Amino acid sequence: MKYQAVIFDLGGTLIANTLENTNWRIEMAAILSAPEADFARVWEAAFKKRMTGEFYLVQDCIAHCCRELNLPVTEEQIQRAAKLRFNTTREQVLTTQPHAVDTISQLKLKGCKIGLLSNCSSETITVWDETPFTGIFDITVFSCAVGLMKPDPRIYHVALEKLQVSPNECLYIADGMDGELKAAAAVGMTPVRISFPHANKNDPYLEDWHGATITSLNEVLDLVI
Repeated sequence: MKYQAVIFDLGGTLIANTLENTNWRIEMAAILSAPEADFARVWEAAFKKRMTGEFYLVQDCIAHCCRELNLPVTEEQIQRAAKLRFNTTREQVLTTQPHAVDTISQLKLKGCKIGLLSNCSSETITVWDETPFTGIFDITVFSCAVGLMKPDPRIYHVALEKLQVSPNECLYIADGMDGELKAAAAVGMTPVRISFPHANKNDPYLEDWHGATITSLNEVLDLVI
């Protein structure tokens, strides 16, 4: 094999991208009686704290946003908003991309080590056991659990150390959000962008990438074997 391991991103790579659905933010703002634009602003400002686990519970982040906006909310409103956010995340995490599970299964049959490296909040971990990915990864690294997020090189090294492979033995497959592909290359991994035909090519968070690109997950097999 050309590579001993493949590390996959999650959102926009193996599952749907949460940015494809923005209605939940509007609905959360309505539950909290918050101005939509103001709520969206403070919610996005807290992104890193959600991803690195500083706001591990979504209720804590919602309460923080309400304090920032001086909103007099009840505990019942916070719990309703948290449930909405959880259900949205659950729907996203359970919406797998074409060939995702089959590709990983075939790679494992070939003896390839498989890892997951995801920037995510704790809702994803809570839902994880419901997904078809349960038990098929050799290692999983969730940003909110380790207190680091891509493109910080340290989180890539966490994944590599858990897999017990060197960077040059590892392929990294991701949709290319927030500079994750260039960061993987800087660590010494071989990054490849997955750009699905149905993906939003104008997403402002997509990095400028001119390297290797595939359009279907089953193409990973040809890259490895």
